[in-house]
Amino acid sequence: MRIAILNETFLPEGIGGIKRWYWELTRRFAKWGHQVHVYSLHWEGMPKIEMIEGIKIFRLSKIKDLYVGRGRRPFYSELNYAIKVFKHLLRKEEYDIIDCGPYIPAFSGSFVSMIKKIPVIFFLPDVIGLNWSTYLESRIWGMVGLLTERLTAKLHYNHIITITKLVKERLVNILKIPEEKIDVISCGVDIQTFDNIEVKKEKHSILYAGWLVPHKHVDWLIKAMPSVLKKVPDAHLDIIGDGPLRNELLAFVKRLKLSDNITFHGYLQNYKDVAYFMRKAEVFVNPSTREGQSHVLLEAMAARTPPIGIYKPDSGVTETIKHGINGLLTHPDELSDSIVKIFQDKDFSKMLAENGRKFAEERDWNKISEMVLNVYDSVARK
Repeated sequence: MRIAILNETFLPEGIGGIKRWYWELTRRFAKWGHQVHVYSLHWEGMPKIEMIEGIKIFRLSKIKDLYVGRGRRPFYSELNYAIKVFKHLLRKEEYDIIDCGPYIPAFSGSFVSMIKKIPVIFFLPDVIGLNWSTYLESRIWGMVGLLTERLTAKLHYNHIITITKLVKERLVNILKIPEEKIDVISCGVDIQTFDNIEVKKEKHSILYAGWLVPHKHVDWLIKAMPSVLKKVPDAHLDIIGDGPLRNELLAFVKRLKLSDNITFHGYLQNYKDVAYFMRKAEVFVNPSTREGQSHVLLEAMAARTPPIGIYKPDSGVTETIKHGINGLLTHPDELSDSIVKIFQDKDFSKMLAENGRKFAEERDWNKISEMVLNVYDSVARK
């Protein structure tokens, strides 16, 4: 099968769940003999065209930083990317299926699909709806985000893949997408990568991995540390990832006099390094309030590291963490208590870790990739 993937980010630039989704799928598709072309933004210093593990990557529209300000994508680069992808697909390539990430890529893919009669699939891992203004911390850009999301649902498409039942409900109820046009396929995890890392758990180590952007609320985790340290004086927090709030968070740590207790590692390009930290941590915390599912929670589970998430009814975290079974769901002002509980109750921690591991094993990327290919095949045959 000839497959085109349209998404702004792809290996090795940037971090995040959508990039991980497409990287894990495409490397398996290519290994299984499919032709895979990926169209992403062009980061400084990266080649325009590159082959990685059998995947041909076309990088279009130059970009320096994925976010500007406190967490908004640069509009010009996004628009330029959409136009260049549209022109490239229209002139040069033939595919059996086009798979578009949210949201700008969907416009390019949809128009090409209508002109060249190629089936197109949208990958929509979340519906932000009326929360765009909060998400982007701007009323004006929030309106732009809301309009873009609503217009995406009005585009031509053959099928949609999302990652949780909760998001499917929002696609149906908010964006009015027919239920029969949606498949729910969970994010996956590379079990073997975590099993190949040999490292002992580091006593009282806490880990966060992800973007440093407002809705991730890493400041809540930092704010919880003084209370954790009162009960567990040798606790240490490792923060993996980068983003527009990095300097602000570093200053916050310094202000709280926590520089000896919190380490910022930046973006780790080698995924095995991330797996290493996941394996050695005693607890993983994702304080985000806006998640389609949160693949990092699955990674923590694969590493047998009990995860903690923030309880919010409209967050996909609630479909990944089953409270008190494979992790803990808590409120921001109770983060420290949840961390300390996992540190101090070893039997409870072990139970969470083992149940989490079983949950992760059911979502190995090989199984997920086969499910996505089945959707491709079904859509391409219609």
